[in-house]
Amino acid sequence: MDKIKVEYIVVIDTQDGFCSTIQAFNNYLESNADIQIINKGKCIKFKELEIAYDVLLDNVVDPHFKSFHTKFICNNVGGIEVFSSFLKVIRGLLITASGKKPVSLWDDISLYYSQQAYPKINEIENLMRKLLTKFSVTKLGSKWIDENIPEEIKSSVKKKEKEMFSNEADYLYQTDFKDLTTFLSGKIKTPDIKELHENINNASKIEDLDLNHLKSFIPTNNWNKYFSKVVKIEWKDFETKWLNLYKLRCKVAHNNFINKNDYNEIVQLTTKLREPLEMAISELDKIDLSPDDFNHLTDAFSERSFYLEVKFQEKMLSIYALFKKLANQQDNLYLDLFDDDNMEVAMYLIGKGVLPSSILSELYALIGMEKIIKSGHGKASSNDIERCIWDAEVFMHQLSNFLKQEDIK
Repeated sequence: MDKIKVEYIVVIDTQDGFCSTIQAFNNYLESNADIQIINKGKCIKFKELEIAYDVLLDNVVDPHFKSFHTKFICNNVGGIEVFSSFLKVIRGLLITASGKKPVSLWDDISLYYSQQAYPKINEIENLMRKLLTKFSVTKLGSKWIDENIPEEIKSSVKKKEKEMFSNEADYLYQTDFKDLTTFLSGKIKTPDIKELHENINNASKIEDLDLNHLKSFIPTNNWNKYFSKVVKIEWKDFETKWLNLYKLRCKVAHNNFINKNDYNEIVQLTTKLREPLEMAISELDKIDLSPDDFNHLTDAFSERSFYLEVKFQEKMLSIYALFKKLANQQDNLYLDLFDDDNMEVAMYLIGKGVLPSSILSELYALIGMEKIIKSGHGKASSNDIERCIWDAEVFMHQLSNFLKQEDIK
């Protein structure tokens, strides 16, 4: 990302002459001592940062009100913190003028921090999956997951995903981020309580009872029984951090607005979670894998790659659907014009000025991965597909914002 763009739209009551023109609106912005509008109204100087600026004034249904569509572009990503401070001042001015928060039409600051945050979240998520998968396979045996995986996790896996995976261990690579803690805290199955009653009834003296067998009836969970000795963090602390990270992960994944404070919290949480997870994995890596174990893991990751390929294809179909929706806003006959050629649709939208030409490099990269996947299963690594899934989500977010802009016009 070489530049950062943010757009707001706000409706202001102008019946008393307040902000009734663009010049009056600009004068109002300059009432803040740190804001200076220069270059014939095309640039704002805020402290030492110069910001490209444009504002569009439109009438609304109520003749006493006018809408102001403001655009701010910072051409230096290194100035993002000063730019963020500037936008905070702008939002304060707009709230004072309108009595309401401005509507955000575009926010590259959120996109920037999301792009920085996702790899950190993804790393922690994959560390957890690696720990759980390798532990279950190498330490507990092939039947352990089927016998001990919490029902909450099994029910969270979609039916079509169950059909994709023939191996029970692959539940851990289908399981949602949040549900991984359900796995850790899931109750271990204990012997039937009737057996305990029978043992006690049949005992004539205390020596007839086996202490270890009696302890097997005490309810426990996967964390206490298996992980507390290798993951050096208290369960409650770990669970709290994981759930906080999950909430932030949802904001990133669902294209909600992410600010610097959110990003800093993600950095802190992932840093505190990384060390105990890496420590646990390091301990588990000392275990020698038999040939059967090795083949078991290889097969599991191969199936995961197939799952990611399907997920990526779904993202691409969503992107193409957005292209069609944007094109339909321009010409309802576009299907006849382009014969459903998605690249031609994209070029058409760029030619119409609906989309910027800068999207082409990202689109070519995504289509390139799509061609690799279509050429044969297993030709792209899981990590590369996972990265492209994220890139596709970001690309969809960009297209959605263009769609919103077109709806407003």
